[in-house]
Amino acid sequence: MNKIIYLLVFIVFFLIFGPWFFNTNIIGGDWPFFYPEFLSQLPFVPPAWSSLHGNGLGARIIVYSLDSYLYATYHLGSLIGLSWQLTYKILWFGMFLFLSVISSFYLARQFKIDSKFAVLSSLIYSTNTYILMVVGGGQMGVALGYAIVPLVFGQFINQFNSKSINYRNTISTVLTLALLMTFDIRIFYIASFAIMLYFTYLVYRLSQDKNLKKLWRGYALKISVPYILALFLNSYWLFPNIAHPTNPLQTLGQAYTSTESLRFFSFATLSNTLSILHPNWPENIFGKVSFQSPLFLTLPVIAFLALILKNRNKKKVSIIVLLGLMGVFLAKGANAPFGEIYVFLFEKIPGFQMFRDPTKWYTLAVMSYSVLIPLVLSFLSYFLARRNKWLFYIPAIVFIGFWVLLSKEAVVGKLGGTFSEKSVPPEYVEFKNQIFKDQYFYRTLWVPRQQRFTYSDSSHPSMEASPLFNATNAAEIVDELKKESSVVLLRELSIKYVVIPSDPLSEIFLKDRKYSPEERLKTEKLLDSVSYLKKIKQGKLTIYQTPNNNGLFSVNNESVEFERISSAVFSLSTNFSKPEKVVFSQKFDPSWVVYHGKSQLKTEPSKNGLQQFTVPSGSRDILIEFSEQRNYNVGWIISLITLLSVVVYPIIRKKWKQKE
Repeated sequence: MNKIIYLLVFIVFFLIFGPWFFNTNIIGGDWPFFYPEFLSQLPFVPPAWSSLHGNGLGARIIVYSLDSYLYATYHLGSLIGLSWQLTYKILWFGMFLFLSVISSFYLARQFKIDSKFAVLSSLIYSTNTYILMVVGGGQMGVALGYAIVPLVFGQFINQFNSKSINYRNTISTVLTLALLMTFDIRIFYIASFAIMLYFTYLVYRLSQDKNLKKLWRGYALKISVPYILALFLNSYWLFPNIAHPTNPLQTLGQAYTSTESLRFFSFATLSNTLSILHPNWPENIFGKVSFQSPLFLTLPVIAFLALILKNRNKKKVSIIVLLGLMGVFLAKGANAPFGEIYVFLFEKIPGFQMFRDPTKWYTLAVMSYSVLIPLVLSFLSYFLARRNKWLFYIPAIVFIGFWVLLSKEAVVGKLGGTFSEKSVPPEYVEFKNQIFKDQYFYRTLWVPRQQRFTYSDSSHPSMEASPLFNATNAAEIVDELKKESSVVLLRELSIKYVVIPSDPLSEIFLKDRKYSPEERLKTEKLLDSVSYLKKIKQGKLTIYQTPNNNGLFSVNNESVEFERISSAVFSLSTNFSKPEKVVFSQKFDPSWVVYHGKSQLKTEPSKNGLQQFTVPSGSRDILIEFSEQRNYNVGWIISLITLLSVVVYPIIRKKWKQKE
């Protein structure tokens, strides 16, 4: 009979996640589409400066840790001969599924839940509406972080329960904690919140113990060592941010840091979070809050029954209940009741501004329920088995059926996003082939913004017109393009093509949240009125060509030849009869340094905010370097040394013990 429960759970997983592995491509939400030509140009590790970020004008990579995982998985797949489609299905989507199942199962076992019920923990944790909306929306960094939280939490419980330091478990904890930091720093913050709450509970519980000081030191050591080593393992992206501190939230503006934006993004109500029902289920349309299904309110009733059951882990159950209630309260954000508490935390507590979208706190509620519900079902099963042994499996089977009813849209394949089949439009492949064969540098400008199938690489970055002109609609963009200053701007930005995208996924030209061909036609008619743009192609992609463009380096609007050593290092050979101002078509950043021999040339922003420096007359060899790359290199060295030490130390320690 045990096999029946495992079989039923496997069938549910197969029905929900099968499309990921049977569809040709996974396309949707925030999950990016990459052409093979782009991937073939990736270095082994991501550079500190990316010409593709910053709306195609270049910027430091903010999510450097997750980009590092992307680069590593691509190169690992290439090394063993896997296509990118197969690589990301295994090491991104498959990894999420594997980690979330194993992780939640491991945590359940820490609470002494039988394996036949612990598998229900995996079902709850991996297929609830919150995480299905996250993975359906292609937020795979969040998803991978979420998947590993129960494992990290369970490992710390195991650490605290052991009488002495278990080096094997400590190293495992260090590696998983470091991996969690790599996937998503916000989910790391949430996991740390849970760990510190459990640590506080342990200290309070032992407050009357005579050996409290010794025990407290032991617990402090067990929590501090993994965190310190995990931080050192993440030096490859932490060290540059410490050496050159920046606040990425401030650069994003008030839309990401104001309490008004927090209130706007607090979509979930208390009934949503209490029943672990994502507010956008099942359409997953941003801002569209669905009605509360009364059936979901059964889940908290079942979960909190654990408080009244006789259980040998009563105290541990109490802390997991508290953790769940904290997740329920925080996930609703600024909504009633007591929404002002979250606003206060958002404004005053360091790190809370990362949670403009409070739904990430669902992680705690779901993790709590994935332990409490199997505990209740286990108790009920043993209670029924005293009357008839054949009744033992009824609660688990009934719950699986009830869970399928709750998530029926997922089971019958009605979810969109990454769960639906999509193909690459041929017009984008054709335009990609045209761009890729060009060897010289230029940009493409997409009106009003680019589509996920837009081809872009370091020699041909893509830009979006809406943020470039700070415009909200096509009419405002065209008004800006008609200005005389825009002709100069497009030339200095080295824009060769202005493109109106096709919209195969209905994401751009919308009216009442549906694709509107009239909206696209209106945009095309407006662009036709820009006199200096020459329409060279009409159809699904409408393409215009600009009169001229300057290239990556230019002097007096004439291109200058250069050598790209890496994305962070360039060289020029100049021979000017007089000092000349060279414009480097990347967004101004003071960390760009220009060397002329042993001397350093001063850089300054151009009128349009690009890099600019003056080169003396005569024959000169110029080196342009993004100096922050050195800090990234140091960070990688620290990370590698730490990893080597963590792996090698147990081997050396074992040999020492054998000699003794």
